[in-house]
Amino acid sequence: MNWANYVDQRLFTNEYDVFFRYTTMMYEAILNIGSNEFGPVNESDMLYLVTTLLGSAILNALIFGDIANLMLIIGKKDVAYQDKQDQATNVMEYIQLDD
Repeated sequence: MNWANYVDQRLFTNEYDVFFRYTTMMYEAILNIGSNEFGPVNESDMLYLVTTLLGSAILNALIFGDIANLMLIIGKKDVAYQDKQDQATNVMEYIQLDD
């Protein structure tokens, strides 16, 4: 696991191909979003992990808040459509139109 050596920092050079760097960063991003335990070794690692975990918690809150907001908007549109359908049905019943 030489790619996880934070002292060496060879991951950000051209020594590794783009696919390996991308998948490594995607793996770390998934672990951050999932609030996985990294196991810090020293104080700088602890500071990095605290900031990334706080950032991922904020990111999770923003994502779930946006999803809830979108669901609310979709629900409002469905209710408005159903109200229009009910009004049309009531008008047809009032003027005694056949089905």
